[in-house]
Parts: sequence; structure tokens; C-alpha cells
Amino acid sequence: MSANTDRRNIQSTYLAIEPYVRRTPLLHIDGADVGLPGIHLALKLEALQVSGSFKARGAFANILARKVPSAGVAAASGSNHGAAVAYAAMRRGVKAAIFVPSVASPTKIERIRSYGAELTIVGERYADTVGACDDYCAKTGAFPIARRHVERVLLVGDDEIRAAQRALWSACNVVAEPGGAAAFGAVLSGRYTLAAGERACIVISGGNTPAVSFS
Repeated sequence: MSANTDRRNIQSTYLAIEPYVRRTPLLHIDGADVGLPGIHLALKLEALQVSGSFKARGAFANILARKVPSAGVAAASGSNHGAAVAYAAMRRGVKAAIFVPSVASPTKIERIRSYGAELTIVGERYADTVGACDDYCAKTGAFPIARRHVERVLLVGDDEIRAAQRALWSACNVVAEPGGAAAFGAVLSGRYTLAAGERACIVISGGNTPAVSFS
């Protein structure tokens, strides 16, 4: 596997991670169902992915792409990434040390612990966890895992994200955490406007939320 994102390397990475991840469904909806008449939307439900978010794909790709040292792997996370790395490490039988800030969701913290990772809660900001993780890697020799390929960024407000969460639940019975609904929030709020004839596939990227209770 390679860091390049051409078709050949995407295919080889897919074949490597296929035994470990789910093929999540693609849900097609009429935009009118969520107040966007005249458009068609496809929702990629990565909230149903193992570990609860799309980040399991990257975690497995990174662990499988290299020889993991005896110290294992380490990740600094806000905490879906941490859950994904912990899950991938558990499945591959390697150690994992995960660093999260104190503001991390209790739901996500419990998920990380359930995968058997060594969990450290440090600081109040993501930057604090990065520093702690870097120190740990320097001392132990553990293959920080972080990678991003971004074309552009749109900012979506809290109210717009909450509206997206409500729309996903009321129209599709889909549960998404705030971050997991952000991309849909950009479309629903009009911050991203589809061009005429544009086909949009929106990733519902995570579902690690305590918003739904069965108690």
C-alpha cells in the first residue's frame, strides 16, 4: 500500500482492509424529504462502520501497511480516530495507546476502553493529546497514525449541525453524532449549494453518540 491516492493504490488498499471493515450501505433520498426539493442525495452511512465511524478504514490501512513494533501503535484523538485505532489494533493483536482530551464524549471513551487499548485522558484540548502522544512515541517507539487529504473546508455552525441530526433522524431514521452530520449540515443549510445536475454523495461519518437512549 502507498500514500498515493491513484486508482491502483486505492484498489490495493481496499483489498487489504476488506476483511476487517464493513461495506456500509448507500441510502438514496429525495431532497424534498429534508426540505431540499428538486435534488437527489446519496448518503453513505459510515456511522454503521466498525468502531462507529469511517476512521476504521484509515486505521486498518495504516496498521496493515507497515510492520508494527512491539510497543504497538499510538494515536491522539478527539476520539473517533482513537476508537478506530484501538479497534484495528485489537483485531490485529497489537498494543494500542490512545490519548484523548478531558472533553471527549464518555460514549467514545467507553468504546475505546472496550477494545482493550491503554487510554490516557490528558489536557482539555486536542493539542494537549498530540503532545502527550508524541512524547509516548519518542519514548517507546510506537506508527502515530494521522493522515488527511482535503480539497477545501466549509464551516458549519452548531445549530446547523443539530438541524442536520434532526433531519437525518426524522426523514431517514439515521442516528449521527454532531461531527458525523456536519457534511450533511453544509448541504442542508445551503453553505454548500449543488450545481445543476451535480450528483452528491454525503458521508455520514460517525454515529458514536449518547443521543438515543433505550433505558
